[in-house]
Amino acid sequence: MFMELIEKVKGWITDTGGQISKVDIWGKRRLAYSLRKQKEGLYVLVQAQMAPSSCALLERNLRLQESIMRYLLATD
Repeated sequence: MFMELIEKVKGWITDTGGQISKVDIWGKRRLAYSLRKQKEGLYVLVQAQMAPSSCALLERNLRLQESIMRYLLATD
């Protein structure tokens, strides 16, 4: 399930013309505070290059996934 979700996110990035440069799986970590009654979460860092116009679509897809508790999109 976990790896399938990572592949799905990578697919969303590449489908819009983006390129994945690095996927770093940090593993299970304790959260700073409880989110949805969860105290631990699996952290994954995906570094990618994509057009700024496709960030809104990626953000929408991430928000609609119930198993993703938090995400952060950063630009250079």
